[in-house]
Amino acid sequence: MNRGVLLACCAILFLLSAAITSRLANDDGPFEPRQVPQPIIADAPTIVVPPPPPETDSRREQLERIISSIEAPDLEPALPIVGMVRMEDGTPIAGATIVARSQLERLATSAVDREERLIQWVEHEVQEDRVDSDQWQTTSDENGRFELTRLPLTRFLVSAKHPQWSFNRARLSTSPGSLVVFVAQEPKLEVDLQVRLADGSIPAKAEVVFAPGRFASLSAANRDPVHGHFYSQGSTHINQMASALGRRFKPWTPGESTREVESGYHMAIARSADGRVSDPLEVFIEKSVETQTILLEISESGAVRVDVVQSDGSASRLHYFLLQIDRLHPPPPSSLLGGMASGWDAGEWPRTIPRVPPGTYLVGIGSGEVIWGHQIIGVSDQRVDVLFDLAEPGEGNFLLARVVDGQGKALSATFQRRAITNNGRSSGSVDSIIRGDDGIYRIALTEKDASADQFFLSARTDAGTIEVEVGEDRDQVIEFRFGSSARVTLNISGFDDLWRDRRSSRLEGYSIQTALVPPGEQVGSGKWHSASRTQRNLSGPGSGAPPTPGIIRKDMGTIQAGDYELVIGTNARHHQTLEVLRVPLTVGAVDLEIPIALPPLHQIEVLRSAPWPITIATPEGTFLHVFLDDDETTVTLPTGTYEISVGPIQKTIEVPRHKQVDLRGED
Repeated sequence: MNRGVLLACCAILFLLSAAITSRLANDDGPFEPRQVPQPIIADAPTIVVPPPPPETDSRREQLERIISSIEAPDLEPALPIVGMVRMEDGTPIAGATIVARSQLERLATSAVDREERLIQWVEHEVQEDRVDSDQWQTTSDENGRFELTRLPLTRFLVSAKHPQWSFNRARLSTSPGSLVVFVAQEPKLEVDLQVRLADGSIPAKAEVVFAPGRFASLSAANRDPVHGHFYSQGSTHINQMASALGRRFKPWTPGESTREVESGYHMAIARSADGRVSDPLEVFIEKSVETQTILLEISESGAVRVDVVQSDGSASRLHYFLLQIDRLHPPPPSSLLGGMASGWDAGEWPRTIPRVPPGTYLVGIGSGEVIWGHQIIGVSDQRVDVLFDLAEPGEGNFLLARVVDGQGKALSATFQRRAITNNGRSSGSVDSIIRGDDGIYRIALTEKDASADQFFLSARTDAGTIEVEVGEDRDQVIEFRFGSSARVTLNISGFDDLWRDRRSSRLEGYSIQTALVPPGEQVGSGKWHSASRTQRNLSGPGSGAPPTPGIIRKDMGTIQAGDYELVIGTNARHHQTLEVLRVPLTVGAVDLEIPIALPPLHQIEVLRSAPWPITIATPEGTFLHVFLDDDETTVTLPTGTYEISVGPIQKTIEVPRHKQVDLRGED
């Protein structure tokens, strides 16, 4: 473009900008443009200057009108863009529409002079206005080839469209002279899922599953209690499918009924808002351009809708149970544990059991081991609603517990159990709900826990943990009162090889038992707790055996304020725990770090004529029954006076003065 023409245009732009600015700043009188002498430029081409714009035009519109009137030079011609449209295997695709749109690059102005920068800006604006209004289009031939010609020298955004194919990169940014290849993907498959009720009407909303796979493999893979018990009692094929597909149900409405799918086998099932389900369908989706329609009909059938009164979320982890029964001879509620169950993660209540055949049923709610409540119902072709109030007394084994702070204010808690029987001991969490505003918890026990020889219940809160032994009277309310508390940690030292646990496969295993009891109280078998069997060396980092004795660190947890006795015991060589140390302990509101130096243990050789069990009477008045293996000849005891006997033979020894006891009965 001629330099004089551009300078003239720039001058006009500046004059117009100044006039508009002056007009906008003056609100008292009409606008009159300033009279400025026009510059005289030799050999300048004619420039068509538009008439003064109406006052309604914006400043930007006026500038655009002036720019559009300037005759700008064309961009330099460029090489064509060529390319191909094909499938992944190389098969050409004809009839694809190829469109190229220019992308004029905005270059930074390189001039230093102000007039030069303005000239470059105006020139670029004129070129961009022209180029952006153009587009180039062509179609791929029978060989899948295409060519875009008569292109200006700039970048282009090239796109490809086809009525039957989609492309991995449908829009590409490229430059003239480039080779562009569009590779087609598999066509998108869609299904239209139509849901109908028994009367032929279309529900306003529902839930559907349309998932790849086959029902046969789904049933085989999900025969697990997590998804429900697949027994013939009260269970149907449809219930099995609905339970196994529980998490795959997605919302459906008549306006959003299509799904993008892949070819192959798919499972389809629909569920209405009231919990009724359709017959499960297994369909094969073929590669096709047309949308395939799948009809899911929800027929009239019986259903059971289970709900609970409690809304605090404590019942969300429970699930329902269903069992078809003989009304004249109903089974006990515990038989529900072998019935048909919903999934553990079924969500919030209410929950619906669909497609229940007519008959009499025992329906209940509970966990995997405990039934909280149950009812007997009759099912026809309509839905039956069942409501459970888990706070109400019912058949079963339940405890009541109140958890409060020092001022009697209710606290939130979880509960743990420890049960001791002749066959061993067990521990774990228990199910509980808050019965009402009084803060009393209702706690469910299994049959095994309820019949245990000793049963301990602990309440865990932010203030700590309190454990109590539950007596024979299970109807009274157990109170856990949390006052001041402190964390108690033991640093135990002084152990040697005689403290090692022979049952441990680790070299560093030690048998150290701890208990915290009221002053003067004997430690029951269920109150002992093992300290960590791993030795923690406090003599510094490094590998190998430490030169100094190590420390075992035992965290006793948060203990309520009060007076206690800390008891240390061992069962390294015995089937029962032997008390070896008792230390008074007062707990306040300050955390305690207590060093414990273990007393030495001594080996006593036992001479006997037969492998009879040995009875040891301790200085505290307790009795230990020791069973030595055939290759064992010693027992381990702390300092003290003991009576050791085998049958009628009895000897008294003082440890450590005596190193041997002869129980052979010889003179």
